[in-house]
Amino acid sequence: MGKPYSIPTLQIKQGTLQIHIPEKDDWEPFIERLLKCPEDGFNDVHSDHMPAETALLGFHLGEWHLAQGDGFELQTLVQHLQNLKTGQINILSQQESVYRMRSHQHLTYKEVDYYKVIAKYAFNFLAHCIGQDAILESTFDPLRDWIMSETSFDNQVFQYVEMVTDSNSTLPEELPELAHFMMITKKNELELNALVYLYGGAVMHLVRLSANYGEEFKPKLFIL
Repeated sequence: MGKPYSIPTLQIKQGTLQIHIPEKDDWEPFIERLLKCPEDGFNDVHSDHMPAETALLGFHLGEWHLAQGDGFELQTLVQHLQNLKTGQINILSQQESVYRMRSHQHLTYKEVDYYKVIAKYAFNFLAHCIGQDAILESTFDPLRDWIMSETSFDNQVFQYVEMVTDSNSTLPEELPELAHFMMITKKNELELNALVYLYGGAVMHLVRLSANYGEEFKPKLFIL
């Protein structure tokens, strides 16, 4: 679960060029890099959403990355880079603020897969607490089988995982900023539940690990 970020890019679309930069201060460094950009050896970035005959060339962590839509020819990029380096195309002036555009990464996922990941965090922490042999007990089979299932839509989601909107009463008094936190507790002598608290409370879920766990269990905490 990484933090979204933006990187400077050069967009080539149907013969036109645009420069997209996340911050004003990125302008001059990106221009300087473009003028020294190699004409091959790019890291290929796969995207199912790239428009046809369009390409994005971006610089990140010392490397150039290229995403191409259907029908885009690499030679088109090479020709534009050569024209930029020789000054035949002049969109590189800092005065042309129209090219200062912000672009962001977007992440999509299926809702049921998201809830299964949350449940797996809690399940793995429980395995760490009680051991690999104990986690294989049949009382955990319902949750384990649900996590491992391949259904794309599952009406069992809220049988195992639910949103938590107010967990202040169960949290430690002081947590680091944007901390990840998990706590497993026992309720009514049988129910074993986990509170999964991520990014300082931006994500809070209750995971029902077992409805019939007869062994003694003391609360377990994990803070990252």
